[in-house]
Amino acid sequence: MDDRQIGSAICSIIKGREIQLTHPEVVGMYVRGDTYEQIAVYLDKKGMKGEYLSNAVGYAIRGHNGELGIPAYDGLLSVAEQKKVARDHHSTTGLELKANGVGLFSLSPEQRKEFAGLAGKIGGQMSRKNSKGIHAQTREQYQEVSRRGVISKGVVPWDSSEESSVVLLAQCPEYIFQSGGNKGRTRSKELASAINNLYYNGEPVRTPAAVNLKLRKLRNNSPQNPL
Repeated sequence: MDDRQIGSAICSIIKGREIQLTHPEVVGMYVRGDTYEQIAVYLDKKGMKGEYLSNAVGYAIRGHNGELGIPAYDGLLSVAEQKKVARDHHSTTGLELKANGVGLFSLSPEQRKEFAGLAGKIGGQMSRKNSKGIHAQTREQYQEVSRRGVISKGVVPWDSSEESSVVLLAQCPEYIFQSGGNKGRTRSKELASAINNLYYNGEPVRTPAAVNLKLRKLRNNSPQNPL
């Protein structure tokens, strides 16, 4: 499997969630008729970077269904709203990503299955059906966990889904220094932010130090991890 394809898919999904939290105004731009590419240009001017930023915009609008071991999240538009906007745009949801041939749509069904298996071996994929970990909590319980996590800076236990996600993200080029003295090392600050966006609604539950410690433990416990 092409590492670049895997990396682009993961980064697009994670960046989509970041866009939702930091630039929710993009939904208004999309409804008014702006394309993913046009919104990506806007975000770039706002300082948000990413190789496949237009794909990430698509995830922010539509949401993510939980494939590739990355936790699911709702889109800025509901399914019904997406269909209405798609009709207004004379298009169908997802055409732009498919046309680009990158991100999740760059992976064949066989590659998706293979990658999902890899995620399960590393730490176990998220399963809403089984209602495990944070996904079994009520909204009030989730808010309480987030509150305590912010106060205690990382005492919230890691579940298998979160562990899987941090390992997968650590392989994404966006979370690896590409040059300088730290070349090849994990961008722990950015990685911690991504985990917090995915699991804790942006609250600083996981610190860079906590992420580094978790990665070290996972590497030591699983020598075959592709980190």
